[in-house]
Parts: sequence; structure tokens; C-alpha cells
Amino acid sequence: MDKNKVLELQLDFLKGSDIGKEGLHGHDVLDPAAPNTTPVEKDTTAHAENDVHDRKLQEKINRSMDAVKEFIRNIDINRL
Repeated sequence: MDKNKVLELQLDFLKGSDIGKEGLHGHDVLDPAAPNTTPVEKDTTAHAENDVHDRKLQEKINRSMDAVKEFIRNIDINRL
């Protein structure tokens, strides 16, 4: 996993939790016995929504490009 992603996940885990006077204990912040609290389902849903959005955007771009191509084909160069 990317080093920045691991750090981001650790920081997300620490949001809202109390940090004692002793501070954090280095890279072993996450307890291996604790259940995985990463929002995997939310990430999957977000990626799926992004894919759908990207697909719709690409379809819109393709329709616009087809309209532009049709417009160019219909230009009568004799009238120019």
C-alpha cells in the first residue's frame, strides 16, 4: 500500500480519539487485534459512483463531438 495512503488511514483512525499524555507509539498506532475500521465499502461505493459519473461525462462529450462533426460536414464551402 502506498505510504501516504497508510498515513492517511492512520490519521483517519485517530480523528475523534483521545491521545494520552504519553502520545503516540510510532507506527504501531493501529492495534492488530482491533477490527478493521477502514471505510472499504464507502471507498468502493465512491469509486463506483465516480465510474458512473465518468462514463456519463464521456458519453456527453462523445455526443457533443458527434454534433460538432456533423456540423462541420454540413458546411457548404461554396457559400463561404
